Amino acid sequence: MKEQPTARKDAQQNKQTLIQTALELFKTQGPEVSLTDIAKAAQVSRMTCYRNFPDKQALIAAVFQHNLDQLASYGQQLKDEDQAFFKLLHAVVELQIDYSLLLPHMKEEQNREASQFLFSIFSDSVTQAKAANQLRPDFTLEEDLILVLMMMGGAIAAFTATQDKQQAQRALTLLVQGLQY
Repeated sequence: MKEQPTARKDAQQNKQTLIQTALELFKTQGPEVSLTDIAKAAQVSRMTCYRNFPDKQALIAAVFQHNLDQLASYGQQLKDEDQAFFKLLHAVVELQIDYSLLLPHMKEEQNREASQFLFSIFSDSVTQAKAANQLRPDFTLEEDLILVLMMMGGAIAAFTATQDKQQAQRALTLLVQGLQY
């Protein structure tokens, strides 16, 4: 099998610049921002933008993957740290607060893949938290993590409309206290 040629360095840089720009614009303007506006802010041509991301959904998927990769890296940094599960949970909720309006633009298969990736990120920290009696013994990764994130998603959706992130953080604090053993 032939290996795929790697993109030129400038092409790779353009793609990363588009993702970084999209991260900021989606965070501040939501999913309504156009690919043209993202290309302009990234200082690349529309053609470059569309060559990398044929539609907004493809760019949103790249933003989600970027965030998951960052979360995985953070999870590795926390590997043997006390309270790693709760620190990871806080990081996910911060991402939810910033990017919750993008979720409806994700395809079902992408959501499933993201869930599986989240399970792999959280797996060790759940085991560690349970062993240290920091997390309820009946907490299950596959069912309860998604349930917790859905509950936070509901709270965030209610508070995002008023831009009251402090209320969303308060909801997380209450939820975390219920999870602790």
